[in-house]
Amino acid sequence: MITYKENFTTAWSEDSIRFISSPSVFAKSTLYYVQEIGHFRTLPGYFTEREQLDSYLIVYTIKGKGRLKYQGKSYNLQPQQVFFIHCEDYHYYETDPLEPWEILWVHLHGSSTSGYYEQFTSNDEPVLQLNPESIIPTVLRQILHYQQQRSARTELISSKLLVDLLTELLLAAQNLSMPDAEKPSYIEDICQTLEHRFIESISLDQLAHEHAVSKYHLAKQFKRYTGY
Repeated sequence: MITYKENFTTAWSEDSIRFISSPSVFAKSTLYYVQEIGHFRTLPGYFTEREQLDSYLIVYTIKGKGRLKYQGKSYNLQPQQVFFIHCEDYHYYETDPLEPWEILWVHLHGSSTSGYYEQFTSNDEPVLQLNPESIIPTVLRQILHYQQQRSARTELISSKLLVDLLTELLLAAQNLSMPDAEKPSYIEDICQTLEHRFIESISLDQLAHEHAVSKYHLAKQFKRYTGY
């Protein structure tokens, strides 16, 4: 039987944050919950190696460079990239010695986290390049804030934010798998219409009529390509 293994260095700056959470029985049985969360400014020599940990890990690169080994593959990690892995599988990640890695990260579990992960991995790769406008780093910072300022509301708010985080990861993965060349031209036209006429009340019937498509088809395609 394979047992939990972990090896790491504590090579991070003094102002780095590592917060270990102790979720309640209610959180473990009902909610999405934080196991650990942090913001590291790593120093040369930083690495973590582990396997057989019942946890999911999301890491976002703020600055610098890192490297991930996971499921037999190696990935170079750049700013505005995020990875999502299952920590039962062997994994190893480390900082670049010349461009130290700055990261936001969270270990999480609970509810249907496994379902989100399985959907995410349908795109094969654990690493995503995010748009500059992505809210994922903001959500990670919000979760960290609520974990540090614990109250009776912390677990509920953190669960909600974890759902937001997981949802944004799936939307980012979905957009990556759908090249713009496949997107119907009227979807972009409608996005521009809504952006420029946002103060108007525009109905689905009106948009469908203007673009000569069924409103049911329009609604389905708009959701598919925009997530909304």
